[in-house]
Amino acid sequence: MPPGSDGAETGVLSPDEAFSLLGNELRITILQELAEADGPVRFSDLRKAIEVADSGKFNYHLDQLTGHFVERTDDGYQLGRPGERIIQAVLSGAVTESPDIEPTSIEWRCHLCGTEPIEMDYREEQVGVYCPSCEGIYGGAADRDATTIPEDRERLYYMHLPPAGIAGRTPAEVFLTASRWTNAETVTAASGICPRCSAQLVESAAICRNHDAGDGRCDTCDNRYGVMYRARCTNCVYDLESVYSNKLLTNLELRAFLIDHGLNPLHPQREAFLELFHHYDEEVHSVEPLAVTFTFTGDDESIRLTIDDSLDVVDVERG
Repeated sequence: MPPGSDGAETGVLSPDEAFSLLGNELRITILQELAEADGPVRFSDLRKAIEVADSGKFNYHLDQLTGHFVERTDDGYQLGRPGERIIQAVLSGAVTESPDIEPTSIEWRCHLCGTEPIEMDYREEQVGVYCPSCEGIYGGAADRDATTIPEDRERLYYMHLPPAGIAGRTPAEVFLTASRWTNAETVTAASGICPRCSAQLVESAAICRNHDAGDGRCDTCDNRYGVMYRARCTNCVYDLESVYSNKLLTNLELRAFLIDHGLNPLHPQREAFLELFHHYDEEVHSVEPLAVTFTFTGDDESIRLTIDDSLDVVDVERG
């Protein structure tokens, strides 16, 4: 039997308790070493790999992790599920890195005005996408300071991507990676599930009652579209506001429409996906009760989806 106690009883730790247990370089090293192992690791082999001469010191720190972050089996020690999540967060760079990519042109055209190239940058785990020629989708007046939007550019949209997503990739590859990552997260959120912690989301639609965007953005809401989708997690800090088409991505008939036009909703291709999916018409029939119709058009064919107060699609017309 290797040294150490049987470990604390597995259960729920408070945030203070969890971070207290992880607040030691040796303990993080133990988790990293177990993450790289092919299976359970014996005490002596684990201590040798980490090169700790003091067996008592090593045993103490391993013992603090065992029972929650580390599991002890007949064959040795291995990561528990909480330990895996910690290592995933560390290796993603989300808690240790803050890299930037300066504004860079990429060979994609703006799906609103057709200008090419558009620009992207990366900071604070966000890929910002900008058009140098049109007014974009989201206004920057309200959140320019919070999102560090440059004064001379208008935001088409932004996408979440952990720092590991930019490693070894060109700016254009980062853009594509973020597009696919974000679409997967969007489908999860649009299903009412938090893509960060899996808890329930509180969903709502925000309506600009005096919306008048013309060919640009509305003076009232500073957005191109007057109906926005909002989702807030009931458990963590996840908070989303986006164009409403993202909520509609879970609708099977809309997804069939996209696929029929050669577009994979879970794997966005070049500009064609954005030009169809994020360039649509909206018609607000009433605010209370809510009734809105969204029309997507591609190759001389259109699909109309109407939602009500439930935020569910209650009518679909295709033709």
